[in-house]
Amino acid sequence: MLYFFDMTIFLIIFGILVYKITATDECIIVRKWYGRHIKIKLDDITKVIMPSHTGKAINACRVHIYKNKKKIVSLDPLMENYDEMVKYIIKHIDETKIEIIT
Repeated sequence: MLYFFDMTIFLIIFGILVYKITATDECIIVRKWYGRHIKIKLDDITKVIMPSHTGKAINACRVHIYKNKKKIVSLDPLMENYDEMVKYIIKHIDETKIEIIT
C-alpha cells in the first residue's frame, strides 16, 4: 500500500515538472505527460488556430498547431510558458497561417 502511494506521488510530481513548452529559433518543443515530447519546426507549421474575443488572442482556450492538414499538437493554458509561447507564435509565424476564431 505504501509503495503504491509513493509511486503515485512520484508520477504526479514528474508529470507536473514536464508539462511545459519551450522554443528555439527554428522549432517549438512541447513536453507532455511523463516525458513525452513533440518537436515542431517553424517552417513545417501550416496553420495555427487561436481562440479569440474581440479579435485578440486570449489565454482561456487551447491553441491548435497544424502541419499540412493534420493537427499535431494543442497548447493547453495550464502548460508552463503558455503565455510566452502565444506571444512567440504571433511574432514568429506568418500572419497568413494564423487563424483567430471568435
